[in-house]
Amino acid sequence: MHRLEETFNNIIQATARNVGLTSKLSEDEKLLLYKYYKQATAGDCSIEKPDIMDYEDYVKWRAWMGGKGISKDDAMKAYIQKYNMLLQLYCLAVYFDTNDSL
Repeated sequence: MHRLEETFNNIIQATARNVGLTSKLSEDEKLLLYKYYKQATAGDCSIEKPDIMDYEDYVKWRAWMGGKGISKDDAMKAYIQKYNMLLQLYCLAVYFDTNDSL
C-alpha cells in the first residue's frame, strides 16, 4: 500500500470515529466527501439512477456521478484535502499531513 492510500485509509477510520466533525458538516460537505470516497473506493458510479422520491439515495447517486472520471489517486487526494480543510474550518485538533503524498 502506498503512502497516499495509507493516509486516505487512516482518515476514513478517523472520520468514522470523529463524531465531532461529522455532526458539524453541512449536507453539501458530507456529499462532497462521499463523492470523493466513492470515487476512490469504487471508481465511476455503476448503479442506476434512483428515483428522485428516494431523496437520500438520489442525492448520493448525484454526488457520486459528479466524480465521474476522477482517478482513484486524485479522489483520495481531494478527500484528504477537503477533510483537512474541514478540520481547520471547524477548529478540530486532528490534522493529517499529506504534503509528502501530494
